[in-house]
Amino acid sequence: IKPVFFIDNASKLDDETISLLIYLSNNLEKTGILIILAINDEDLNDRLKSALANSPINEMFSLKPLEKKIIKHFINSILNLDTDFNENFYNSIYEHSLGSPLLIIENLKNLYSNDVLINQGNQWKVNKRKLEKFPFDSDLNEVMLKRLSILNKYETEILTFAAAIGMEFSLTDLKELSRKLNNEIEISGLINVIDKCVKEKLINEDLLSGKGSYYFLSENIITALLNKLDYDNKLILFDECAKVLEEKYKKIINKKVFEIAYYYNRTEIDEKKLYYNKLSFEKAKEQYSYMEMIFYLSKVIDYHLNKSTVDREIIKLIIILGSLL
Repeated sequence: IKPVFFIDNASKLDDETISLLIYLSNNLEKTGILIILAINDEDLNDRLKSALANSPINEMFSLKPLEKKIIKHFINSILNLDTDFNENFYNSIYEHSLGSPLLIIENLKNLYSNDVLINQGNQWKVNKRKLEKFPFDSDLNEVMLKRLSILNKYETEILTFAAAIGMEFSLTDLKELSRKLNNEIEISGLINVIDKCVKEKLINEDLLSGKGSYYFLSENIITALLNKLDYDNKLILFDECAKVLEEKYKKIINKKVFEIAYYYNRTEIDEKKLYYNKLSFEKAKEQYSYMEMIFYLSKVIDYHLNKSTVDREIIKLIIILGSLL
């Protein structure tokens, strides 16, 4: 068995991490270790392109939409068809999906549930009249958001708590957050909600992070859930998220300052924001992560400027920030 390391959202890696991965890939070639970086085309910046180009064993693979001529075979294999449908059927799906496999599958499901695509005696038929007026899904984000309407009020509330935690969350953190918000539930009830959300393709289990870990399939789901909250409730939710992490990592707080700072920066608890932004700046400095140093140092300086508490120490920080930019 050869190990495989998979890193999603590779555009978020800092220069030092990218350099380390390239060093490993160049020096572990004979071990058979495989390192896979996943990134959207729009996030593939010049910095990452240049870094990857320095690796002699680097291979780039693009996951592109299916070509029009391939879609017929793709649909036929899904439906286990022996004979083809009329070309208009395939053309309609292609025009609205533009070759996206997820949109193709989603539209096939909708066609079936709306009796446009009918299975009779193990034979597939198409209602041509309904097909002409059928409202195809053409936007992946809209498809994701539609799935939220399947959830009841209680299930939506639980998923909103998860959304406040972030793209990745654990059952343990979700349970603790629910308890702090006076919505304590039995773990079995929580699992039922999570299982339904997995089934409806809103979230997925994060097998790499271990049992009880999950992630959202789209940031737009998180945005839609949080947008339903008013400003005050958002503040409460992020405050409690920060407290959950503080308690969870109190013995190793220095290793988790970035995560805690993220939540407090979305609240109005100025003292906590200042404290964790300072810690995060120092942590980033230890790691030589310049972009993070600039970000957190800017937060510290902004705090003092807004509070009109600029002194000699803050002037020194402003000078440091200037040298980093």
